[in-house]
Amino acid sequence: MKQQIIKEILKRLQLESALDSVRAYLNVQLEIIKLSVAESGAKAILSIIKIVVLLLFGFFAILFLSLMVAFGLNAWLKSSFWGFGIVAGFYTFFILLFMVLQKPIQSQIERKLESKLKTRDLKSIQNEHKTLKAYVEHTEKKETAS
Repeated sequence: MKQQIIKEILKRLQLESALDSVRAYLNVQLEIIKLSVAESGAKAILSIIKIVVLLLFGFFAILFLSLMVAFGLNAWLKSSFWGFGIVAGFYTFFILLFMVLQKPIQSQIERKLESKLKTRDLKSIQNEHKTLKAYVEHTEKKETAS
């Protein structure tokens, strides 16, 4: 009984169609968000897989190239260990260099990521605005037609 009275009041005030429009809009927005999240998740997983595969192949390439250089240096130096020591020293030098330059590198990467995220957020807001504007125009045309 109570719901029938509310429905009748809404009908007479012509709020029922507005509520239906709001519900439809919210459902569309929910679907857009679901699709966006699914797409972002799929892209993230694909990116992670690509990075892992590249790192794995890169690791093996560097490993075998290092062994090749070490054996080559051993043959050139007529030693069984100096080639490996030189290659190990080479890698130790780069590890120390990276440790010294870690903070500047990290801050530069963080700045680049922040700027990309801000740009992406701005594009997302602009797309949301376009969707809302199109929905409002569609609703207004629908109301003027009836």
